[in-house]
Amino acid sequence: MKETFSEKFEAKTSSFVWDKHSKGKIFYVSYGKDLALIDIRSNKPETLLSNRLSRITAIDCNPLSPNQIACGSEDGKLTIWDIRNCDKPFLIAHEHQHMIWDIKYNHTYPQLLLSCGSDGRVFLYNSNEKENRIESDLIVDNDDSIYSCCWTGNDPFTFASIAYDGKMTASKVRKTLKYKLLSGS
Repeated sequence: MKETFSEKFEAKTSSFVWDKHSKGKIFYVSYGKDLALIDIRSNKPETLLSNRLSRITAIDCNPLSPNQIACGSEDGKLTIWDIRNCDKPFLIAHEHQHMIWDIKYNHTYPQLLLSCGSDGRVFLYNSNEKENRIESDLIVDNDDSIYSCCWTGNDPFTFASIAYDGKMTASKVRKTLKYKLLSGS
């Protein structure tokens, strides 16, 4: 990349994230129902996958597994993909009633993900790739859309969300799940 990279996509872009494993050379962008990988050294976007049914509205990269990316969509589905095989997601959860605005992987325990959406709800997911299943807990049920969620930087079991009405909610992972993760089971 010279000093600036610029690309005009065919459809509305709604989310992007730097690949945490690429040392600042690769990022992903969602545009319409598609997800593209952009390597800033080549300045060429490469479409990786198409959600086919609904616009992708949120994305995040797994912090410990370089080939996994999570996508939230307009229809309220959370999908987890292996970018080496983008034929179909390997995990799907459909807990939200409306659009997912944001998703975040936990920086220490990447099987934990947060999602928040226009239905005013925040879900905590615990994914299990070996058993190909994902469990979810409803953490927040607000009257207004929740636009952003995040994990704290120093405690992998604390997170927060903020709603359109200004209500910020901080929460903790339930103790049984926390101890299960700490024990490695």
